[in-house]
Amino acid sequence: MSLPIFRNDSVSAQALRPAHLAMAIGMAWLFPLLLGGLFYGFEAAMGWLGDGTHPNVMFGTGLVLMMIPMMSWAGLLPGAALVWFMVRRGWGGFLPVLAAGFGLGWFIGVLVGGVSVLSIFSLSGLVLAGATWIALKLLNPTALVAPA
Repeated sequence: MSLPIFRNDSVSAQALRPAHLAMAIGMAWLFPLLLGGLFYGFEAAMGWLGDGTHPNVMFGTGLVLMMIPMMSWAGLLPGAALVWFMVRRGWGGFLPVLAAGFGLGWFIGVLVGGVSVLSIFSLSGLVLAGATWIALKLLNPTALVAPA
């Protein structure tokens, strides 16, 4: 079994059930929160918060990651449905799913009033689409395989 980069085997993907999608949505929603908390906690444990001597890159990244679940409700459900559709049709390779998540996040950002392509919405879409795909792969490893 190899990792599907562009396409996946649509016959194997039929093994995915709606319960897998529901669990993947939950995992994708929690993943950025947990990772952001880890970054934030590391920065706090090192005593770097607010001392002015260390760049707070991990703090800023952690804060953005922890905010993704709060702002993602508008894109996570349509994005998960899009990932589900792509995987079931054989276009659920990792790169197309990331591109679709980025595009959906950008579209939602435009609807909300953002003008930048690299907004928090497009980055959130990228992270959540990737997390949903990885969660589906973890939940049923035989369903997401490269086509023969």
